[in-house]
Amino acid sequence: MAVASREESGKDGMPPSVIQPATEGHSGLFPLELTAFEEYMFTDDRPSQPMMIVLVSEVTGDLRESEFREAAGELFAAHPLLRCVVGRISGRLHWIPVPCADNIVEWVELPAQEFRSLVPDLRRRDLRQQTGCCLRVLHSTSGSRIFLEVHHACCDGLAAVHLVAELFARYGVKTAAEGGKAPEFEPPGIDLLCQRDQFRPPSAKRKRSRGELAAKIWRLVSRRPLKLLGSLQRSSSRAQPFVAHQKAFWLQTLPPAELQRLHQCAARQHVSINDLLLQQAFLQVRDWNSDGGRQRPQGWIRIAVPLSMRQSQHSGIPACNMVSYGLVTHQAEEADDPATLLQKIQAKTSTFLRSSEGRIALRIFSVLRRIPFGMRVFLSHSSGSGTIVITTVGDVSRRLRCSFPLTDGKWIAGNVIVESFGGAPPVRKGTSVAITVAEYAGELTVGLRSDGAVISEADSQAFLTEFMGRLRAVAAAQATSSSGS
Repeated sequence: MAVASREESGKDGMPPSVIQPATEGHSGLFPLELTAFEEYMFTDDRPSQPMMIVLVSEVTGDLRESEFREAAGELFAAHPLLRCVVGRISGRLHWIPVPCADNIVEWVELPAQEFRSLVPDLRRRDLRQQTGCCLRVLHSTSGSRIFLEVHHACCDGLAAVHLVAELFARYGVKTAAEGGKAPEFEPPGIDLLCQRDQFRPPSAKRKRSRGELAAKIWRLVSRRPLKLLGSLQRSSSRAQPFVAHQKAFWLQTLPPAELQRLHQCAARQHVSINDLLLQQAFLQVRDWNSDGGRQRPQGWIRIAVPLSMRQSQHSGIPACNMVSYGLVTHQAEEADDPATLLQKIQAKTSTFLRSSEGRIALRIFSVLRRIPFGMRVFLSHSSGSGTIVITTVGDVSRRLRCSFPLTDGKWIAGNVIVESFGGAPPVRKGTSVAITVAEYAGELTVGLRSDGAVISEADSQAFLTEFMGRLRAVAAAQATSSSGS
């Protein structure tokens, strides 16, 4: 169990490695009790499946170490959950501030040809003994790759995107040429953290009966989702010895022309591009589990879709979790009719914003943590997981509280240009693949993380390549349709 017991913690429930909490500059908020969702992510952290979000950005230009470290220090000071550990106080889990470590930035010098090809290993951060975020820089004089590694209990994927953007904005202010245009950013308001689990009901909310809620929970528990075939189960992989891995992610990118065609295809069918991505993911899972046509998958394919719960009153809140989950579940055989499947997906996702879908998951987590061992038992039950997770960020530049001068749609951050942006979310037990999709500078970048104890490096890359091939085929079909009309 990931939660620290009173015996594991020191005085007042603090981890043994923490001698004295840092109290300055926190407006009296800390120690701050974890929300139900934060406790869910903290409890589900395992050495085999670390709950780590990893984002990577590549820049051109000579990133300056001193100014970058200054910007990182300011960033961590402005977002308090990044410099907290988790301990028990009066039997409840709390965020406890600690002095910010000097080693939040790991700076490594590498030749340009090496850092561009390096796929880093995933590293776990134990929140009982260390803060939940760090930065890793692979630097050369012509360009660098910057990795943000943050525990999901500290913040969600959208907040992690905000962190990266604010980091570059702070750095850009320090390194912009005299008289040149510098980035601008909105400093967060620390006091807003007390609102991170407070959400106004939808304006058109229809109150759900207890029977409806019970039926929804029953469907969640009873519909045990299909699992992706692991490498040892796939006939095409059995000839190769299986070697476990801990790679943080793999990335592939679609160029602007193909992304534009995907948007056109979605618009033509009156769906969102997110619906189109979900449709192709269902087809990918169905075909992957058919093992080259050797079997016919049967059962429920469930895709977990993170839902942002942010509302207008949360503008300016520091990095934290303001997310829940929606579940899109269909029988594998429904993928035999892709057009009908797409419309069913659209009917489901269109209700997410209007209904209380996200609140249901948060309510479940809130109830579970009141039950002794309830959270751990729930997390050990595989029906609570999805077949895969797909996080769609959308256009990164439209989700920010920062503004940058641009060149070809790319951020100019002082003396560097941010060329690319991508990453991957965590995988949890029972879910072998998680995908993040983000648009930046007109390109679509898809990042994939796999459970390295189940799916090999080669199969992980094959899964991503096949999924990207589907997107390219949809774009090509749209181009043909447009030219023929």
